[in-house]
Amino acid sequence: MSIWPFRHIGMKLLSIGLALLLWMAVAGEQTVERVLRVPLELQQFPPSLELVGDFTTAVDVRVRGSAGALSRVTAGDVVAVLDLRGAEPGPRLFRLTPDDVRAPFGVEVVQVNPRTVAMTFVNPALRHVPEARGGGPPVERTVRDRPLELRNLPANLTASATPGQVDVTLTGASEALVRIEPNTVTAYVDLAGLGAGQYALTVRADVGRDAGVMRTAPSTVQVRIADAK
Repeated sequence: MSIWPFRHIGMKLLSIGLALLLWMAVAGEQTVERVLRVPLELQQFPPSLELVGDFTTAVDVRVRGSAGALSRVTAGDVVAVLDLRGAEPGPRLFRLTPDDVRAPFGVEVVQVNPRTVAMTFVNPALRHVPEARGGGPPVERTVRDRPLELRNLPANLTASATPGQVDVTLTGASEALVRIEPNTVTAYVDLAGLGAGQYALTVRADVGRDAGVMRTAPSTVQVRIADAK
C-alpha cells in the first residue's frame, strides 16, 4: 500500500506553522525579575513556647521568570516559611534562604531579604510576673471575647478576621488582675506590609504593666485582605 506524502498538505503546513509560532512566542518571551512583599508563615511552633516582642511578619522576595509567568502570580502564591522546630527559650536568630519560599511552577526564587529573622521565645510557665504583696504566687485571669483589632492596614485595602474575637489569659498578682478592666485588654494582629490575600497570623495582646499575657485562644486567626472597592 503506497502512502502519498503530499496528502493533506495544507493541514500539515498549518500545523507546522502553528507549532513554529508557539515555539517563537515561548522562546522569545522575556525573562524578568520582580520583588514581592510576602507573608512569613511560622510552622512547627513549639507548644510550650510563646513569642514576645516585635518580630518580622513579612519579607521581601526577589523572583525571576517569564513575563507571562510573573504576571499570573497573585497574593498568597508566594509564601516564606520558617520552621521553628527545635526553638528554645531566649533570643534566637533564624536564617531564611530561597529554599524556604514556596512559589508556583515557573517562578524562581532568587533572594530573600532579610536573610535572618530575630525572635525571642519565653516559656509562659516560667515568665516573671508581678507578685502579690507578701510574695504570693502569680495567678491567672481570662478575659473573654475581646474584639480583634486589625492594625496597620493600608487605606486601599479591607480586611476581616476569622474568628473576630479571642480570649486573652493574663497572669500576675491577684490584686492587680482584679483591677484590670476587660476593655483595657487589646488583642490584635499586625497587617503591616501585607497585600491582598489570605493569611494565618499570630494574635498578640496589649495589657498594662501590672500583668503579663499568658496566652491567647486561638493563638492564630485567618485574615482575608482584599482591595477596597
